[in-house]
Amino acid sequence: MYHFHVNGEHDADGFDLPDIRVAKCEALEMAGRIICEEDSDAFWGAGGWTMKVTGSDGTPLFELVLFGFESPGAKAPSVQISALA
Repeated sequence: MYHFHVNGEHDADGFDLPDIRVAKCEALEMAGRIICEEDSDAFWGAGGWTMKVTGSDGTPLFELVLFGFESPGAKAPSVQISALA
């Protein structure tokens, strides 16, 4: 059983996976889903995103630490459209 704790939130249920290699792939896929579907705005420039993975007995197995920073050029300038008179 592998538990995926995201940004300090405890995963009590966990996932029954065959081995640590599969757990690592699941962690990467899950991180992408969570960031894109739930935490996208909070992720960019927030100072870090973490996922700690433990075994069923609470033993730390591995950790993902991700940082995302937007460059100033990534922000699109606002465009004002004025009606023609």
